[in-house]
Amino acid sequence: GLFTPEMLSSFAKTAPDPSFVIRPEKGAKMGDILAAINALRVSPKADMRIEVDADLNIFVPKKMGPNAGPLKPNPLTLVVNVDERSNITLNGENEGSFPNTSKLEQHLKQIFKAREENGVLRPGTNTIEMTVMVKLSKNMTFGDLTNLARAVKSGGSDRIGLQVDESDIVMEVEMIRR
Repeated sequence: GLFTPEMLSSFAKTAPDPSFVIRPEKGAKMGDILAAINALRVSPKADMRIEVDADLNIFVPKKMGPNAGPLKPNPLTLVVNVDERSNITLNGENEGSFPNTSKLEQHLKQIFKAREENGVLRPGTNTIEMTVMVKLSKNMTFGDLTNLARAVKSGGSDRIGLQVDESDIVMEVEMIRR
């Protein structure tokens, strides 16, 4: 059956260590998906990911706790945004128009190659930082998110996250291990 955001929020608050896997239908609107995610993100303990298919998951950053302290900007953060007019940007730079993601994929490959050559590591690891946060306008669909995530993966990213709100791009996101 269907759950209202209130039902999801109540469930997430009462679970001791909630973990959620979201599997939307291809036609689901991003606005509805974000409403469900926000209902489940009531606890800073909630682990959440969107399952695209067996080889592709998109993580959802944990909600900041009330005692989290000041947010620290991560200068390595890459954010891909697709606005309501289908314009694609990477950290504010124009990367063409969705669904044509070839320019974005090439730019990501260049960035990750440079990071590899320069030893740019994910904080606290010995791994090259290749995390990309994605954000789509609310009128786009899960199918669009899937296509964008595949393009980002094709560009070399090994870790894709969904930007749910502005704090998701300034915090240093915890690594999710599978």
